[in-house]
Amino acid sequence: MKHLQPLFAPIRNCCGKLTSKQRWSKSMAQLNLLSLCLKDKFDQVGHGTPKPFANLRDLVFNQMLLKINGELEILLYRTHKQVSAELKDLVYNTFREKLRSNSNGFSEEYDNYITDETQNVQIYQRIVIWHIATDLCLYTDSGANEPHNNLLREVSKDVSDYMMYILVMCPFVLSIGNAIICFENTCESIKNFFQEKKLPRLPKANACAMLISEYEASSDRVDVYLLTDSLCPISVLLANKLSQLDGKWEILSKFWVENLAYVATLCRGNNHAQQLRKGGEFLTHVWLLIEQFNLAESFQRSRTRPLEEDDMAG
Repeated sequence: MKHLQPLFAPIRNCCGKLTSKQRWSKSMAQLNLLSLCLKDKFDQVGHGTPKPFANLRDLVFNQMLLKINGELEILLYRTHKQVSAELKDLVYNTFREKLRSNSNGFSEEYDNYITDETQNVQIYQRIVIWHIATDLCLYTDSGANEPHNNLLREVSKDVSDYMMYILVMCPFVLSIGNAIICFENTCESIKNFFQEKKLPRLPKANACAMLISEYEASSDRVDVYLLTDSLCPISVLLANKLSQLDGKWEILSKFWVENLAYVATLCRGNNHAQQLRKGGEFLTHVWLLIEQFNLAESFQRSRTRPLEEDDMAG
């Protein structure tokens, strides 16, 4: 192989020049719907802040933001988090499992937690529903502190917030109009809920408990709630179902990784290529791995894939 090294040298040099200025940050953006609604920027588990800085943060993000328009507010609530080695391993192992199983069609069993076979849940609805349910499970979880569970909790939270960022900031990947409308309507209903209660700013755990208490008594009609402006009630229904299962974090982590892959296949190849010129989104690197494994069809739902999503795939 030594005699081939001079042949590869120009290629390596060319690639080095192309990527020297724009490299992947190895991080993924984070946007949390409930944090935005509650005006609580640094609510994630493990983000401690000294009191003087916390007071300044409260002034900036809970007083000044009242005068800022919605789009800028979303940008200010966007954070970034490094893609962990554990998440990379989970993505890779999920793809290897999918390759070995040789299954046809995207895994659809997740919809069975929230609906029956006659109801088709759109991808943007699924992301909002499971995003809120993930937070509800996380902040009301009194379960075990086993390292395995903690790892799956963190991975589920990270991908959930990343997918919400994709939905809001890159809606062309999903459905340009409906995704944003769905997000805005659900945000508005949650904001109105807490404004009507006239409560002071609540910790995330207390807010999640209140939402569950409000909706759990009446969140048993999935077909009705999918037609309303807010998806919060159906998210409570899902969280309640998951909370009764011992393996809820296995379910949530698998759901998010498979839906991450599904959304990656929805985005057109030229859009991914444009992202690579800027350093690349995590979603694009997931797409590259899918293409490498030739798994695109395995992450696309074959029976209930909406027409608008078929038109956008490529």
